[in-house]
Amino acid sequence: MNLCKTFSNGLALLICAALLAACASPYTLQTACYQDVAGEVNQHERIIAAPPEVVFNMVTDGDRIGGFCPPGTTVTYLSPPPYAVGHKVETRVDHIFNLKWMSRVQAVAPFRRIQLTFLDGFFQGGTEIWEFQSQPGGTLVRHTIVVQPAGWIRRQIWRLKVRKKHDIMVESFLDNLKEAAEMQPLDPS
Repeated sequence: MNLCKTFSNGLALLICAALLAACASPYTLQTACYQDVAGEVNQHERIIAAPPEVVFNMVTDGDRIGGFCPPGTTVTYLSPPPYAVGHKVETRVDHIFNLKWMSRVQAVAPFRRIQLTFLDGFFQGGTEIWEFQSQPGGTLVRHTIVVQPAGWIRRQIWRLKVRKKHDIMVESFLDNLKEAAEMQPLDPS
């Protein structure tokens, strides 16, 4: 009797997991901008009333970057300034779940774009892109990650939990960056 009940409970759990996985579809942007990288595109934007030079300098300043992170998130630049290709960035998330990963700067177009590659951790092999586009009255800041979590279980964890938490964290970061940047003097140095 207990064996039948255990089997029934396990089967019900498996069916629920399959249904949840089917409901958790990937969010994918169809755009030519990210055709050179593979995976699910997750993107967040803010218009900040400050020039691109100011916002770019704030994001690439290792002494300031931590001030924009939400509680429980730490970003550390492991290479001395100036921010450049080859530099490594360590990120730790110790809030609700614990994640840690290392990224390497792959490309820098000062005041316009930064591209990093996730070297390890949950997002290994993925890409992170920061874009700073001049707009009337300020800068459009766009943060994009393109990820392809390895394995069925990691994909489900991303779709059901990690993506939502990532969205909350990035939105908070951009809000904090916007507030700080809009209080800066207009001189970008």
